[in-house]
Amino acid sequence: MKEENDLINIINENTPFGVKEAYRLLRANIQFLCPHEGCKVICMTSSVAHEGKSSVSFNLASVIAGGSARVLLLDADLRASHMQESLGIKGREGLSDILAGMEGCEDYRDLIKKVDGCPNLDIILSGKMPPNPSELLASERMVKLLEECKKNYDYIIVDGTPLCIVSDMLVLSPYIDGFILVVRAEMTDKRILNNSVSMVKKINGKVLGFVLTRKKQKKSEKYYYGSYNSLYSK
Repeated sequence: MKEENDLINIINENTPFGVKEAYRLLRANIQFLCPHEGCKVICMTSSVAHEGKSSVSFNLASVIAGGSARVLLLDADLRASHMQESLGIKGREGLSDILAGMEGCEDYRDLIKKVDGCPNLDIILSGKMPPNPSELLASERMVKLLEECKKNYDYIIVDGTPLCIVSDMLVLSPYIDGFILVVRAEMTDKRILNNSVSMVKKINGKVLGFVLTRKKQKKSEKYYYGSYNSLYSK
């Protein structure tokens, strides 16, 4: 049984207007920050666990896909993903199986999963937990997978690992247009957050901005902002 913090909080018809609007604002900001033609590869990450990274990744991907763009959500947390359980998706094969060259997993299109109500959103799960996640993500197969996927999608949203726990995502920096750091109100330590930003900058990665989650609102703020605040660019 997973803790509540481990499960994805999926927006739906009962989600407050302010929360939905925050994701629309996040989508718009990304479009302005990544104006180039072709597929945009965005990595959602955080400093530590339980900051809401996977919830933001999935909901952002679904909101972008709702605007007619072709979106791939790539679950790259090969160590502790909760995407499959949260979404109720059947079939365990995913990214780790592709990168390990497992039989029957050579073509990523055979492993794409769908979610009801999101026809333009494709999902590749993390797959079976491997003994060598960093090596798999740094492999030539990962580079080739991203290049192949970029031909078929307008956006690739990578749900990554927390930066201050493991460095898996940093090896992908040359192939990512930008990192968005998810920050949980009253939880994320400023020193740890600064360390995360420094880690990205040291490998010449681009920090697009931050998403603040679980912020307590005053009554006057609830109409607009809801439970999630949008992207704050650096």
